[in-house]
Amino acid sequence: MPKTHNNLWPQIASWENVYAAYLEAVAGKRYHLPALKVRADLEEYLINILNHLIWGTWRPGPFRAFYVYEPKKRLIHAPALKDRIVHHALVRVIEPLFEQKFIYDSYACRRGKGTQQAVKRLQGFLRRAQRKWGKVYVFKADISKYFASVPPGGLMRVLVKTIRDQRVLGACRLIIDHGAENGRGLPVGALTSQLFANAYLDQLDHYAKDQMGLEFYLRYMDDWVVLGQDKRALAGIKSEIESMLDDRLRLRLNPKTDIFPASHGVDFCGYRTWSTHVLPRKTNVKRAKKRFKKLSAMYATGLATRRDAEAVLASFLGYMKHCDCRRIRKNTVKHLILKKGDALMIFTQEHQVFDRVAAGADMESIADMVSDYLKGEKYRQMVEDAGGEPVDTASIPETADSEVVEWLAENYAELRRVSYPDWRSQMEMIYEDKAAWEDEIARIKTRFPKTAASVQLS
Repeated sequence: MPKTHNNLWPQIASWENVYAAYLEAVAGKRYHLPALKVRADLEEYLINILNHLIWGTWRPGPFRAFYVYEPKKRLIHAPALKDRIVHHALVRVIEPLFEQKFIYDSYACRRGKGTQQAVKRLQGFLRRAQRKWGKVYVFKADISKYFASVPPGGLMRVLVKTIRDQRVLGACRLIIDHGAENGRGLPVGALTSQLFANAYLDQLDHYAKDQMGLEFYLRYMDDWVVLGQDKRALAGIKSEIESMLDDRLRLRLNPKTDIFPASHGVDFCGYRTWSTHVLPRKTNVKRAKKRFKKLSAMYATGLATRRDAEAVLASFLGYMKHCDCRRIRKNTVKHLILKKGDALMIFTQEHQVFDRVAAGADMESIADMVSDYLKGEKYRQMVEDAGGEPVDTASIPETADSEVVEWLAENYAELRRVSYPDWRSQMEMIYEDKAAWEDEIARIKTRFPKTAASVQLS
């Protein structure tokens, strides 16, 4: 019989625990609006939550739903602050009970674990397997739509094997049912979902390690890797695991599940891993280049600050420092150019030159306007104010016709990327998704209403 724990509710519904849960819930978000609103009457706010827990009247409120697009489009359901505090209070008490049962080689959402530790462990596995067998094969798999597929009934049967306190189980049931859609699933974005998802797939972990005896098995949430000596053996392992998932957990493998030689590199936890070295995932590098280009455009036009750029750069360098990739790092970072736009760019913004060209406006009038401006004193003054470099006016065509506009487009192709008239098409290309672009437009309109109005963002 598995060991179960009772009398947990008094620990959860205690002032000390609720206050500690509040501190965890607002960590890194102290100046967000919800946290600022409750700070003036914090004690009363927390006592109200505590009383609802003690009386058994707490009910989860509506989620704040939004999409994230990295590494892929995903719907997030973020609980309100009061519910996040309750989730933290619950997890603070019950998580250590599950930690005692988790296998060592489960790396997601656990203290002292994480993606880097998972990659290091995988590389250690690859080296040991290579010494043991010579040629190594990899069975890499994940669950199809895992969070949306977790059955509430099956999850509760897992929880009762560890928790006997009925009030705790009741709170867990409330959270699970509140997040389920069409009778299944856990909400992505809730702290409890991470623990529950890990606890549910812990059954797979023990099946793989204890019953199947897989030495080289490790898992990060719903992604896992198994190393083997040959493809045939791994195909048998795949078939057995697939049957176990279907029969016992009511889950399905992703069709992209694959068996391949380890010499190809293992794409796992954001890195490509070999026994000899680790490289960044190609899609992550490509995404970083796009982000740097976007940030350069935003910085040039005043929509981003140096601090924004430093934060993005620090995040990227923190990711890359775990790789053997000096050249890749250098070639990626060079796309981040922190230079304020010059006066010509300011001019094209104000007069929407490229929009006029695209709309088929009279080329001669545009050429006259551009040529006169570039050779005028006002341009020189704006260059000085903007901290930019003046255009070499000797290179400007003398004829006041379409040649000037053609010269402008040819010599300032990069300028077009950072000018507001071309902002919409550039952002649509970066986001590659209309919904994502609309979210970004809404954010810009909220944060920079005057700028958004002046450049006619829509």
